[in-house]
Amino acid sequence: MERDVRAAIGRLLPRRRGDGTASGEPLPVITSWNLPGAPAATSADPRIGRSDRARLARALRSLRPTFAMPYAGHWGARYQCQMWEPYLAASGEPYLMITTDPGAADLIRQVTRAPLLLIADPTPDDLDLVLPKTVRAAFYVQNSKRNRAFLELDRMTHVWLNHGDSDKRANANERHAEYDRVVTCGEAGIERYAAHGVQIPRNRFDVLGRPQAGDIADGPRPAGSPTTVLYAPTWRGVDPRDDHTSLPLAPRLIEALLDRELTVIFRGHPFSGRHAEDRTAIAEAHMMLAEDRDQSGRKHLWGAAAELDRSLADCINAADALISDVSGVVTDFLASGRPYAMTAMAEPDPDAFRAAFPIGRSGYVIDRELAELDGVLDELLGADPLAGRRAELRTHYLGPFHGSESAEAVADYVRDLTRGGRLTRR
Repeated sequence: MERDVRAAIGRLLPRRRGDGTASGEPLPVITSWNLPGAPAATSADPRIGRSDRARLARALRSLRPTFAMPYAGHWGARYQCQMWEPYLAASGEPYLMITTDPGAADLIRQVTRAPLLLIADPTPDDLDLVLPKTVRAAFYVQNSKRNRAFLELDRMTHVWLNHGDSDKRANANERHAEYDRVVTCGEAGIERYAAHGVQIPRNRFDVLGRPQAGDIADGPRPAGSPTTVLYAPTWRGVDPRDDHTSLPLAPRLIEALLDRELTVIFRGHPFSGRHAEDRTAIAEAHMMLAEDRDQSGRKHLWGAAAELDRSLADCINAADALISDVSGVVTDFLASGRPYAMTAMAEPDPDAFRAAFPIGRSGYVIDRELAELDGVLDELLGADPLAGRRAELRTHYLGPFHGSESAEAVADYVRDLTRGGRLTRR
């Protein structure tokens, strides 16, 4: 064991010249949180950094992490890491989180007490020095190009998890083929890659369901509850081709629901407020809900009450039906078995929309002009003729998992990767 400790320390110490003296080149500063025995930050000065890195190496050796959760993005760190970390941690395996972005580190620290390392702009050599040899797997929830520095470490299995699951083009990105394993919720996720021309061999996919859906109640809400609709629009996306948001229509959609004396939960995407037009629409919708609540007494939810105080599962469990866009919210809502409608912002024709976004085959389609909105709401909240088709798509999108089965499958998967051998691209 002492030899292992010395080896771990040696990997973190300053590199040396051929004459055995410490190089004078600045060292990457490594900041740590929630790692007992580690310095708050190592020094860039090799003379001081030597002692700092020895302490960090000992702390990592004591932790003996078997997997890591790298995060090389920025703005989505809070909700994306929070979405997956609890299910990976449920494996019982020791782990650490590592980010390359100071802003992301601040966001991650808001949602976890897990050991966290920050090393800005690392090279693969830097990461090889920092990540202990005990780390056998790395799990990714954000597809930053900067993940490639981690992917060059071939001594561990690199697993793409994504954060949400939807029929958006971004959910079949060609960069996902760079990971050793690609986790999907169901067979639909595998078919999505082929439909977008991304070639990944079938034996590199692992179907594990959607553990986040385990908290969603299956079946109708209790009789006597006020009829409630969850309106959960997506954001505009980074690429205009992924812009499916219905936020510009939000006031008109909310008005139609209020005219039917329905209770409304309005839950935006974490990035919904990035555009001025969307912020205006959100403010108007919030004002409409507040005024109706004061006049009717209906207990609408919006803003922090819907987006921060309650989880997505909480909002779904409180709703009889969903209106959303091309979004991962729809996939999660499938677990409830209840009806949903989707706005067709990118396709003017409902049939073309369902062909482009197959999850729409068991949903009611709202055209972007809202020309048929009343008829869609009648079916969504009334006869629900698509109930049978929805049950078929549920397994296709979410896999053969119910309740806690997906969460258990994820925990088993983590244990298999960390306790067994490295899973390659086979």
